[in-house]
Amino acid sequence: MAFARYDLEDNNLGDEGAAMVAKVLRTTRHIVSLNLSMNRIQSDGAQALAEALSTNQSLIDLNLSGAKAGNNRNRIMQKGAYYLAPVLAQNVFI
Repeated sequence: MAFARYDLEDNNLGDEGAAMVAKVLRTTRHIVSLNLSMNRIQSDGAQALAEALSTNQSLIDLNLSGAKAGNNRNRIMQKGAYYLAPVLAQNVFI
């Protein structure tokens, strides 16, 4: 079984793209590292990712940062963190 690392940094995915990535995370068990930094992901995208992460057991590294200056920063904010925090706290793999 091959394991994959995906670097999707700065691809302007937004919430719609994050939802597509979440769909993939629900169906594959081969992604171990995923970089989604700088993609304009907001709370809706964070919610979709949180739902996928609640069942995913392969991902061990997830980057949702938006630390660079510019328009493509992720803006998950408090509402998005509300969705992600409990899932990340319970997911022993990430």
